[in-house]
Amino acid sequence: MPRAPSSFFINAKNIFLTYPRCVLPKQQALDAIRNLQFPISPIYIRVAKETHEDGSPHLHCLIQFEGKFRTESARFFDIKSPISNSMFHPNVQGARNSSAVRDYISKYGDFVEWGEFRPDGRSRFSSDKADEVYAAALAGQDKGMALNIIKRGDPRSFIIHYDKLSSNLDRIFQKPPEPYVARFQQFERVPSSLTHWADANVTGPSNRPHRPMSIIIRLILSFDPHYLLDFSISNPLQLILSFDSRVEDEHPHLAGAVDRNLGSILDFAVVD
Repeated sequence: MPRAPSSFFINAKNIFLTYPRCVLPKQQALDAIRNLQFPISPIYIRVAKETHEDGSPHLHCLIQFEGKFRTESARFFDIKSPISNSMFHPNVQGARNSSAVRDYISKYGDFVEWGEFRPDGRSRFSSDKADEVYAAALAGQDKGMALNIIKRGDPRSFIIHYDKLSSNLDRIFQKPPEPYVARFQQFERVPSSLTHWADANVTGPSNRPHRPMSIIIRLILSFDPHYLLDFSISNPLQLILSFDSRVEDEHPHLAGAVDRNLGSILDFAVVD
């Protein structure tokens, strides 16, 4: 007959037990579990103690079997205190990832164990191969090579976590920014006196703290504006003209292109 929907049933190679409010010492609980009448013998048992915030003691237990352990008895894992005859009934679950359960129950380091722990398939990959796969990926020449290495060595993570892998590798293999190259490299008919002044006063940031991107040229536009402006204008039809409130005198604000018909009415210009 089929089991009733509410009946207890467990069928797993790894069993995770939690005994709430269990005052038994760890070793005593381990011995009691080993003495249970298992249909197949366990190969590994770990019992760990945890004290909750309310001060009550809990015992966690991981049991591993050679094959799948099966029972329909909800009371199979009950253990009894040899002193008071009190019974302790656990919560019973199958443990898909035995390594994760083992690490979880042992997080406080208060545990005893018997037998030899056997990692499951997923855990064996994590401990034996994952470091090698991802170290090889980091040693790759670029993002594409790293992704191919992960795809071959850890296809599960490649499929499930592709978006995170791709984003992380974009940062890891990010190319350094290319050095800035100014659009204009050569200027014709620049007076040598202006070149010497710029070399001495513009190249060092400490020499231009207030207007780091500007040059103030005085008493030159009034002499020959056509001669001076040829060095910075790429299109004579462009006009970018504003008045800078930082300087009290009336002056044009030059940003790469100016009106050539300013004449000789201004004493200086500010070039950004």
